Amino acid sequence: MNKGLIAKFVCIAAALNAYGGEEVEFIPVYADDGPNKAWSQASPSGSLKMMITNPAAQGQLVVGKEYMINISEAAPEAAPEGAPAGDAAPAGDAV
Repeated sequence: MNKGLIAKFVCIAAALNAYGGEEVEFIPVYADDGPNKAWSQASPSGSLKMMITNPAAQGQLVVGKEYMINISEAAPEAAPEGAPAGDAAPAGDAV
């Protein structure tokens, strides 16, 4: 497995939509030093958007607050018992 990256992002949007999901959006933080210098030689660029549909996980991300995002390789998941080889286990509900 590779080492991965740590990125510092700021939440620029967090709102419930008409279907009950919370849409959140992040962009990288600009700083002369800090974790983003490890992956960006100039002004960091990028974005992350996600839809949070688990009510227990909604409302935790605040517009204007900064968050650390860990991007690392995921370990392969074991196939469920009785499943053909190569079938990954279904993802669980993460909060």
